[in-house]
Amino acid sequence: MAGGRALLSGPRSWCELLLARRFGIQNEKRNVTLCSQNGRWMTENSLPKRSSQSQDQRSTLSNIAALVGAGAMGMLGLAGFAHADEAEHGLQAPSYPWSHSGWFSSYDHASIRRGHQVYKEVCAACHAMSLVTYRDLIGVAYTEAEVKALASEIEVEDGPNDAGEMFMRPGKPSDHLQAPYANEQAARAANGGAYPPDLSLICKARHNGQNYIFSLLMGYRDAPAGISIAKDVVTYLSWAAEPEADERKLIGAKWILGACIALFQAGYFKRWKWAPYKSRRIIWDVVN
Repeated sequence: MAGGRALLSGPRSWCELLLARRFGIQNEKRNVTLCSQNGRWMTENSLPKRSSQSQDQRSTLSNIAALVGAGAMGMLGLAGFAHADEAEHGLQAPSYPWSHSGWFSSYDHASIRRGHQVYKEVCAACHAMSLVTYRDLIGVAYTEAEVKALASEIEVEDGPNDAGEMFMRPGKPSDHLQAPYANEQAARAANGGAYPPDLSLICKARHNGQNYIFSLLMGYRDAPAGISIAKDVVTYLSWAAEPEADERKLIGAKWILGACIALFQAGYFKRWKWAPYKSRRIIWDVVN
């Protein structure tokens, strides 16, 4: 046959075989006889083969491209999550160096006392703290005598008495902090339909907790001259949400110390127990 025409003993041409080798397609017939343009006869097995080095380079480039693509998609996903979080919770509040936020730090009890005073004189006019009792403040912000005096300032409905009637009595340390409204409907009616939230767990119920509340309190207008109360009331609300935080940190520190001591003892015992086995020499007497 004339030069430049391929003589095929199979169904595939020269170009098909090159494409098959390029894309990794296995040929059905391994011994196809070909004729090149200069008339030289070749078989498929004698075709020039691509080097393994170029294949490794192409594979490496493909992996790098896949990693870059995955990283770009991840960044886009994080950006979308940030936008969704911003739409749901608003702008991220700045972080403030709270004295009780460290691993081994505790609440500022003087600040808790001042914060309770602010809540009592300002916040309690609209917001309740139904999960906090007066006796919770004993040893935290007040003495027992002071707590009894605070509780006695309010009147609580109790009963029924022997006649089956409800009556009013002075407050006791076991009573909860008095709510400003009798029920939710009364609270909404007094605030134009809005319901003032309970502040017992407000630091846990809001995104970024105490930083959000502090930014909210400081975001309306400047405080009056000589008055700074926002930090103390946020500290008080943080304590109300997690009154056991100091005790939990103390227990955690004790466990960490005990675990370190136990780890040291275990390491010493292991070395003492295994030292004779690791340092001994075994000699085989093959003569006797």
